[in-house]
Amino acid sequence: MPESRGSSKWHALLARCASGLVLLLLLTAALLALGSRPALAAQDAPRVVITTDGEGDDIASMHRFLLYANEFEVEGIVSSASQWHWAGDPDATPPIPANSWHGTDWIPELIDRGYREAHPRLLQHDRHYPRPEALLRVIKQGNIARGAEMARNTEGSEWIKEILLDREPGPVYLQAWGGTNTIAAALRSIRDEYAGTPQWDEIYREVSDKAVVYIIQDQDSTYRNYLAKAWPDVRTIINRDQFEAFAYSWPGYNAPAGRRLLQKDWVSANLLRGPLMSDYPVIGNGFTSLCRPAAMCQDGDWFSEGDTPAFLHTIPTGLRQLEDPANGGWGGRFLKVGDRLWIDDPRYFGIDRYRAVDRTPEPIETATLAAAAKAGDTDAKFTWVDVAGHTGSIPFRAGDRVTVGTGAAAETRTMVRTGTGSSAPMRLPEPAAAGSTNVPYIASGRSAVELGKGAPLTIGTGENRETVTITDVGSPRLETTAAAPAAAGDTVLRVARTGNFCIEFANCLTPATVRSGDVLTIGTGADQFTATVASVGTPFASGSGLTLTAPLPAAVAGGTAVLSRGTGLTVTPALTAAHAANETMTSPGSGLELDEPLRGVHAIGAPVTSDHSPHWPQSRWTEAIQNDLAARTAWTVDPLEATNHAPRVDGPLNVEAAPGQTVRLAGTATDPDGDDLVARWWQYREAGTYDGDVTVAGASSLDASYVVPENAKPGDTIHTILEVRDDRAPYMTGYHRVITTVGEKPAGGGPTPPPVPNPQPPVPGPGPKPVTPAKPSYGRTVAALRAQRNAAAATLRRLGLGRLLGRGARRTVTVDQAGTYTEQVLLRVRRNGKPVRTVVVARGTRRFAAAGRATITLKPTAAGRRALRGQRRATLTVRVTFRRASGGKALVTSRTVRVSRR
Repeated sequence: MPESRGSSKWHALLARCASGLVLLLLLTAALLALGSRPALAAQDAPRVVITTDGEGDDIASMHRFLLYANEFEVEGIVSSASQWHWAGDPDATPPIPANSWHGTDWIPELIDRGYREAHPRLLQHDRHYPRPEALLRVIKQGNIARGAEMARNTEGSEWIKEILLDREPGPVYLQAWGGTNTIAAALRSIRDEYAGTPQWDEIYREVSDKAVVYIIQDQDSTYRNYLAKAWPDVRTIINRDQFEAFAYSWPGYNAPAGRRLLQKDWVSANLLRGPLMSDYPVIGNGFTSLCRPAAMCQDGDWFSEGDTPAFLHTIPTGLRQLEDPANGGWGGRFLKVGDRLWIDDPRYFGIDRYRAVDRTPEPIETATLAAAAKAGDTDAKFTWVDVAGHTGSIPFRAGDRVTVGTGAAAETRTMVRTGTGSSAPMRLPEPAAAGSTNVPYIASGRSAVELGKGAPLTIGTGENRETVTITDVGSPRLETTAAAPAAAGDTVLRVARTGNFCIEFANCLTPATVRSGDVLTIGTGADQFTATVASVGTPFASGSGLTLTAPLPAAVAGGTAVLSRGTGLTVTPALTAAHAANETMTSPGSGLELDEPLRGVHAIGAPVTSDHSPHWPQSRWTEAIQNDLAARTAWTVDPLEATNHAPRVDGPLNVEAAPGQTVRLAGTATDPDGDDLVARWWQYREAGTYDGDVTVAGASSLDASYVVPENAKPGDTIHTILEVRDDRAPYMTGYHRVITTVGEKPAGGGPTPPPVPNPQPPVPGPGPKPVTPAKPSYGRTVAALRAQRNAAAATLRRLGLGRLLGRGARRTVTVDQAGTYTEQVLLRVRRNGKPVRTVVVARGTRRFAAAGRATITLKPTAAGRRALRGQRRATLTVRVTFRRASGGKALVTSRTVRVSRR
């Protein structure tokens, strides 16, 4: 963790080749052993800032985060409020009371106690674990007074501001474990200071390119009300729903194999060990169970880590999720809905796209038939109850395979349309007259809110019972209260949340229960008056509330009754009888439409399951994630030689191939412990754009292949994952992703040329090597050069300043033609914040008389030693150059890397 931030910019220099000749360079990184065991895979560590509201699951997430602190440059750990938790402010006018606030002392206490004691053992496994003092220095207090407060400049917001303006190469991953208010305050402060100045355009662009915000659930209104509007070019990932598979609802959203690793027996045996994890939160260990469904939970089970996906996304696993959140990885898979916006459920923004779902190996979320289905039926009425007890729309989409029934009676069909499910019984909130075509309803869980158009609605019982059809779903009747006082003349009324009351999707993914045009009745008796809603914000005293079409005619005290009748359900035909308040209303929903008729009879209550789940993009990784954590927990307890470390996996990254062409998948894998490895290639269908399956031949070996289907279209992408795990318990897993882009078939019907992979530096060790293409394209050659530049930078990080300047570094270089290969390590010296000269710190050159392999030695320079004398840390640039023997422009690429003294 840097004690001061440099001001060097990251320069990427690429000189284009002047001729048609193309060269291929392949660098094998010489990773040095640290201690008595090989070092972990080297790479540039992502810069991260955590903001946390200190909820119980944040505490659990922090335990895990500290075991992964070697994977990051931890730039900040900042306390922040959310709409659920805030510290209050007794000095405010009027005073702001605290709400479910856990304080801020738990963070330094956890680091100064458990992490400090574990740190010496962790260093045996990776010297990049930060010192406890370095972590303690970056703990800051942000905007914690109340939920969405972002007007103050706090220690935490100013710290984030400084990081975003430090001119060091980005990106910086800003993680919102609670609300985004402190992040918003930092960006607001930057805009306040620089907007309207000559530097503003450059600063806006640089900050927008640098900041990457990962939001868990969106826990206050500052993203929607400020960040999305004032900083639309900041890359943002919103995990609205997938995180639930790693949060309180884990029993219902994980397959049985993953669920086992979240239950008492496994957790107590593998996680509750050592100085850091012995007080890891579990149900009943001072943490009240919020587990859903409660019947599947017991004391000693895993508690929750709802915020952990934010940093799981940032771990360089080999899944390439940092290149594009749509690729999917340990932190979930997201749909791109804007130039710089990704989300797992576009409905949150009112976008008519279904959420990200993955095909599951076995059903996770199950519905049941709400009405018997008979032979010949092409529809099925169902009831779906989620883990929180809500009923309504089944969480699947048209095109999914659905199975009705079990055993020999089970029938599998494709869903042509998926509608709403059977609602729980509701009560008519007020009388409905005969002849009326409008029926009021109450938003009681999702049962009412998700009533669908075209679904039947049954009202009353006995002789008074009648069934009509819903033609439109309006807003429900809502009874709530004013959450904060409002003065006469105000045009904003802040209201409380009651039951499933959601406004502007602030707390759930159902249609908003208050809408523009709804009429509010405020107060009671003679003081009662009405107001009309103009626009809808967020609930609670800290939210943005309801904007009204006209100023309030009178003051409204906090707690005043607020009633919205809503616009109700439009039905056809008109009601034939009058119905009194509290009469029963039910709807079987609009159900599923199947592509083929059912052949058998299926009784009420028969299971209805789908092969897709919106939580599987997260929970598909649960087993690997939990085993990885168990292995790291053992690092803090067991002898070094008895612990496990992840395999190193590599290979080509990108391939271009035409339909009918065979793609070779050549991976490499080694294990730092010498363990046997099990490999598996599989297609991540949902991450690609090709809508079909491919069959991988030799999927259980490193050297596999598949044929691009004939119906694949040019531009389609196919994602294949090499998953390699070792055979030591708890096992650890490494990954490598190959993305194939489908090209045009050759004109004239001639033979399809062989595919051309994009070679990357393989990990040293036994096993098949990537196939070297005969004629790589210019773009692929540039990518190869960048890869060896990255590997060189990663090696420098491992060496540190002391070792680099003491003995230099050696590496192997392979070229495919005669030429001169050069590596330089550069230091840009600055004076008064301005660059004055560049010093070559180390340099190595090798001439190749022909294609081949040779060792290059990077030798330190005297000028470099002088320039770096006494420095603990420096920002260096690794420049890699190749000039072919026949002349022409050199191919050059560079990478900035921060190096500390070891």
